[in-house]
Amino acid sequence: FFFFFFFFFFFFFFFFFFFFFFFFFKT
Repeated sequence: FFFFFFFFFFFFFFFFFFFFFFFFFKT
């Protein structure tokens, strides 16, 4: 369970970072 939570958190963070980077680059 803990591992799954960690994985989900990591994925979410990665997605957020990618979105932010894309937005910044597009601007």
